[in-house]
Amino acid sequence: MRQSPYLLAMKPTASKFSINSDDGDEFEQVTRSSESRTSPARVLAKAKPKASAKSKALSLLARREHSRKELQAKLLQRGYSEEEIAQAIHWASSNQLQSDERFKNSLIRRRSPVLGDRVLEAELSQHGLSGMGKHTDVISNDKSSAQNSENDLDALVPEIERAFIWLKRRYQSPLMMIADEGGADKAAARMALKSKATRALGARGFDFGNIQKAWKRLLNEFESDA
Repeated sequence: MRQSPYLLAMKPTASKFSINSDDGDEFEQVTRSSESRTSPARVLAKAKPKASAKSKALSLLARREHSRKELQAKLLQRGYSEEEIAQAIHWASSNQLQSDERFKNSLIRRRSPVLGDRVLEAELSQHGLSGMGKHTDVISNDKSSAQNSENDLDALVPEIERAFIWLKRRYQSPLMMIADEGGADKAAARMALKSKATRALGARGFDFGNIQKAWKRLLNEFESDA
């Protein structure tokens, strides 16, 4: 009795392939292909509605401060329309959940101990923000400054002071080692150390003049303590 072509198409197909056993003999194994099925979990995931742009914006802002430009870019990446994003950001700003000024202060406080003014300015411009303005003397990383409001940031440290702190933390011990070793190469070793420090701080955006003044201050302090 001939079977319907439709029934034959529904049957699982068999395929043959060769496998080498451990002793080198070759034998054939027959496998049957199984019908692919979509898991119920995957179906539910597709059916699950996407969170609103407001909810996603709130979730992002709960983790840390975001600039308006950064928040807009992240929401665009997640597939929200420009209209949804504009409404969500306006809602967040109106309710003081998003603030460019607050983000600016947070970025400066967090990054200023290890970066010079030039790089800080560049990072702010990437977020569509103007220069540091009133923060020309950059905010310190002192924990007590976290208690200040966004408009009362009085714990400010000039770039030259930050450069000195950075140098002292990393180069005081090498200077002590050079002094202990002594010898005719003492001046050359100090000069090499100074060049290394200048390159490091320059790459972090510190002004060359401020680096030189900070290094001179470090040497004077070191020699007075010696």
